[in-house]
Amino acid sequence: MWRVLVLLFWLCPAVALAGAWPQEHGAFFVSGEATLDGDQQTGALYAEYGVRPKLTFGADAWIDVDALHLLRYRGAGRIFVRFPLSKPDAMNKFAAELSLGADVQDLDITPLYRAGLAWGRGLPKGWAQLEGSVEWLDGDTTTRLEGTYGRNLGQRWKAIGQLRLDHGLDVETEVEASLVWQAHPNLALKAGVAQRFGDTSQTKIVLGTWISHKPSRKGNAKVTGGPLRRLLGLQ
Repeated sequence: MWRVLVLLFWLCPAVALAGAWPQEHGAFFVSGEATLDGDQQTGALYAEYGVRPKLTFGADAWIDVDALHLLRYRGAGRIFVRFPLSKPDAMNKFAAELSLGADVQDLDITPLYRAGLAWGRGLPKGWAQLEGSVEWLDGDTTTRLEGTYGRNLGQRWKAIGQLRLDHGLDVETEVEASLVWQAHPNLALKAGVAQRFGDTSQTKIVLGTWISHKPSRKGNAKVTGGPLRRLLGLQ
């Protein structure tokens, strides 16, 4: 199990910071997280690619594994499209997202559908973002709201705070605080702590990596860069 978590940490660079910022044409962003909570481990993968200037394709997946009962697991995966609702030079960024996928528990597979909206804005020393979504799974509806605030602590360090609210059959709240170290212009490492409140209250350690790439441009055309570099103030 620990070998799987190490692979997730190093090879599956968390999940989406892009939100309201679309990928530029030809650019991609890949991220991954490993969440540790006692005997429970969660691995998450996320990837997106700029198909066109105003169209981003992506996919994400996660899986929970009980270390004491390795044959029991639950996970989900989806593919999505995102398109901007604001002008490229607007200070306030807006985007919409549509996705479909499947929830998997042991050998049971259930279709899921999701629609979401995102707002984001770059700040003098960081960024702020708000994402809302509605998910339909097996007749149940879950509403999610996630707020993110990031602040630059220098050229290589960033601090990120997140608040997540899930409203389905129950109301779940999660708060996460993390630090990000920019090891390379295209690679960042993340470590943080998350606290979940509600019927499944728990404290978790979160480890993650982010990898981004943008195509080179000839001439003097201005390139705005991928969402990771914009969000982390690396332009």
